[in-house]
Amino acid sequence: MRNASRARDLVSRSGAVGAGLAVLFATALGLAGSPRGPSEARIMAEVDGEVITAETVEQAVGQRLHRLKQEIYQLEHQKLDELIKEKLLQREAARRGLSVQRLIATEIKAKVRVSDQEVEAFYREHKDSVKAPEAAVKEAFRRYLEQEREAELMSRLVENLRSRARVRVYLEAPTPIRPDDLTVPGAPFRGPKDAPVTIVVFWDAQCPFCAKAQAVLQQVLETYPNEVKLVFRHFPLERHAHAKLAAEAAECAARQGKFWEYYAQLHADATRLSLEGLRVLAQELGLDLRAFATCLDTGKARGRVVKDLADGREAGVTGTPTFFINGRIVEGAQPFATFERLIDRELVLRGLPRGAPRR
Repeated sequence: MRNASRARDLVSRSGAVGAGLAVLFATALGLAGSPRGPSEARIMAEVDGEVITAETVEQAVGQRLHRLKQEIYQLEHQKLDELIKEKLLQREAARRGLSVQRLIATEIKAKVRVSDQEVEAFYREHKDSVKAPEAAVKEAFRRYLEQEREAELMSRLVENLRSRARVRVYLEAPTPIRPDDLTVPGAPFRGPKDAPVTIVVFWDAQCPFCAKAQAVLQQVLETYPNEVKLVFRHFPLERHAHAKLAAEAAECAARQGKFWEYYAQLHADATRLSLEGLRVLAQELGLDLRAFATCLDTGKARGRVVKDLADGREAGVTGTPTFFINGRIVEGAQPFATFERLIDRELVLRGLPRGAPRR
């Protein structure tokens, strides 16, 4: 534990990233010795002159090592974003002659408005999932919506400040997982099969952030019709009571060629997530109801959902939506600009034109 802690301290103090982070991390795990020279930097051991390289070790431990590296990266990335945000807010507050607290009060809290109609609509949509007096539930929902609105306004403010400042980020992500390791035969996908950029998304039908991300993904597909393939995988969270059954129902719809239409409607109306709602939706989309019911009732699609969950956990997925853009992890309902930046980066790395023609 002392060695692992010392390695993390070294990473923090030196800002080592990329290959340097990999070496330090391997040292913390007791996998690497001290490098003897540039040509031997990736040699971890020798047995009677036969070398064992870092690549061999990484292949042996597979995605488990990648997940641990990714966790370190995510911690550093999250803290780096927080520090950048603090500096941007401090600079903007100073420019206006305000305190940071006053700036937030003016630009965020004063602009948060949640109407009674919005609370009522949210209550009708989610009341079945909460057992408490109506008045208390509505008040809790109001606070939740206000917090969501505050977070959205803060994100817009920071993005605006960031676009006007010269921000350069040198932190690099670990070597990405190969897209082929994140996909399975028969997984639903959109876009060209051989697209240069593959986005694998782990999704939950009951996740509000997944619902928000739908419009952004549609924009990505429309902006990059020849450059991006979107692969869908399930990751129903335990706290979402209806998510597993909804995922199985979507897979049953996929067997009749209606996956995307079915899944889109699940997010459009939360009442669809009950067993009866899932069957009504199948009827509305013109599916063979007998085949759909048999698939759902006998659990024929359950194996695919279980496989997706296991693969997601192995790859380091902890929440939804989680995206892997050519194997590089992106978490949460990100704005289009985030996808655009990462997709363009992947295209440039492959010697392709940056940015697709805009319609």
